Amino acid sequence: MKHYSLTNAELANERMMRACGVDMTQADFAEKVTAVPGQLGELYKGIPAHVMHALGYTITKVTERREPVLSDQPVWCGTLNRRLEPGTSLGLRIIASVETQEGPTASAHIELRILSPGETEHMMWTVDGRPASKIRVDRADGVHSSAACMVNRIPDVIAAARGVRLISELGPLRPPLTRIRPSSSSS
Repeated sequence: MKHYSLTNAELANERMMRACGVDMTQADFAEKVTAVPGQLGELYKGIPAHVMHALGYTITKVTERREPVLSDQPVWCGTLNRRLEPGTSLGLRIIASVETQEGPTASAHIELRILSPGETEHMMWTVDGRPASKIRVDRADGVHSSAACMVNRIPDVIAAARGVRLISELGPLRPPLTRIRPSSSSS
């Protein structure tokens, strides 16, 4: 199973964009992003791990590698209102892999970066099997999509048993059972 995600780092605020390593030298990126499990470090390897756990597999190994996304051409950054020169980081690439006792594996290739002209934010899941499957979701705004995943889980977290729990233990996200009642208008 493979997960691929492309998120436009410029849609977040400048602080988050910089947390993704945008506008860093390769040395700064290695020091401030790769070597430090800060805001984004160690987070994204959980995506394939949670999926494999939810599918009932016994996880034996999870790894994550963070590296800068680079270009050999100057790239315009609208948020900073200037060009980023070749070799300057355009964002963060995360490569995660999961191994299981039963044999199936999962991987994730996630990029949070400045997009090239014509690129769009999206997520894609592929399953190598019979039949092979691929699901792609095009996103208009990955920042809000990511936040929605967390906010929509609040009722599940409140209802969960005490203690630290994996998100995969909460089951699939379900729509609320309550309906919004139409307001009554008085004449």
